[in-house]
Amino acid sequence: MSGSGSANCPPLRMVLPTRRHAIRQLIDTHIARAELEVESTIESDGLNTTLEYVRHSGWSTLTAVASVIDAGDSGALVINPIVKPRAEMDYYLIRQVRQPLNGPGDRFLNLLSEELDAITRRWRMLSRTAE
Repeated sequence: MSGSGSANCPPLRMVLPTRRHAIRQLIDTHIARAELEVESTIESDGLNTTLEYVRHSGWSTLTAVASVIDAGDSGALVINPIVKPRAEMDYYLIRQVRQPLNGPGDRFLNLLSEELDAITRRWRMLSRTAE
């Protein structure tokens, strides 16, 4: 992928998920819209592998903030919000109709909802400071 590139963004070396993942199509679309120049790409389907590669190299990745929000606190990674174009991500609970959630399942769903709300609040704060 290449384009005229952004004036303030040098050519990127990216670690991205393989094309079998739906998120890759979204990433490719946003890279093309922003006319970013991608110098090289490595494909990795493992988030831990991807993040370790980014930690120990000059490469970058694009991923959902929920998967890396705490990494910014450690100082090991720099997390830059992409404010335009805005990419929304929705989370869904998928389960069998015949098996309603029990007490522990309900508690887990509530904890997950609280965690996603906290991540969203932190991300909005980071995004506002980047604009």
